[in-house]
Amino acid sequence: MNSRLDRVRVVLARPEGARNVGAVCRAMKSMGLTQLVLVSPTWFDQDEVYQAAIHAREIYDGAKRFYCLGDALAGTVLSAGITRRRGARRKWFSLLPEELAEKAASLAEGEIALVFGNERTGLSDEELNHCNVACHIPSSPDFPSLNLSHAVQVVAYAFWRRSLGEKTGGYEPVAREEVDHLVSVIHDSLEAMHYFKSADRFHTDRYFRDILARASLSVREARHMEKIFRKLQYLKAPDEEEGASAAEPFLGGNLPPVGVPNRMAVDLSVGPADAEETAPDGEEGGLSIGPGGAVEQALGAGADNGCPAVKSAGGEDTAPAVLGEPDGEEGDSRHGR
Repeated sequence: MNSRLDRVRVVLARPEGARNVGAVCRAMKSMGLTQLVLVSPTWFDQDEVYQAAIHAREIYDGAKRFYCLGDALAGTVLSAGITRRRGARRKWFSLLPEELAEKAASLAEGEIALVFGNERTGLSDEELNHCNVACHIPSSPDFPSLNLSHAVQVVAYAFWRRSLGEKTGGYEPVAREEVDHLVSVIHDSLEAMHYFKSADRFHTDRYFRDILARASLSVREARHMEKIFRKLQYLKAPDEEEGASAAEPFLGGNLPPVGVPNRMAVDLSVGPADAEETAPDGEEGGLSIGPGGAVEQALGAGADNGCPAVKSAGGEDTAPAVLGEPDGEEGDSRHGR
């Protein structure tokens, strides 16, 4: 419970709509207000009130009812009539909701009444005369009228906001010196990672200083970012050569892409170290490879499956070998060596 809000009562003069009253209950509860007073109300369908109030029906159940506004305001030290209309027979000046909440907070004790008029006609001159002060909600002159529950929500919010005091959820941003310190940490981290080999130091520092200052970091956010960049400068960059997986050349070119039929077959038969043949005239050149054995590829007329026939060191035709999967052996990953 909030002692500053417990003494605030919402007074509805001549309300007509059951759903409007239910919506007022919901607006009140969301802003911490619990006292509802109904003056000369019409008969309400309770189910309709509950449907609009949702989880704030207890406010309606606990509402007090009076036949005249004077009785409803008995015992209050400040009563404010919420109206946008002014005139000779009405109040000469009107407070904003925030000003009204501030004035109420200056009163150490006593009940405060927020008086709202009928949905169609608002507060009458007589009803406003029962109030000590007028309060208005600035709105567009093209359509200044507010729904009853909306008006209650706006004024109730001003009181709720004032009741929070300094607990607003805000924070104090870091000072310029803290921003400069964070920029120096970022600079050192980038320096350790050799970022400035080709980048300009001055412009990079200015870039971070400007965006961090505009961000208005909290102390906690600045400390967290500092930890991140301090850790970054100690992370070891992976060795560019270690674990390199670039494709090794295969017969003067890279391995064919995955899914593309390999139209080159390799014979892994072993023959004399000096065995070497070339393709006969009229055919594309062949290639014999390998110390300790002839690995020869003939790039000529292919077999029916698209792979060329392969000749062994003895000159006999053999079945085309599937790259990396010779019969009875595991695939050799050193293609072309």
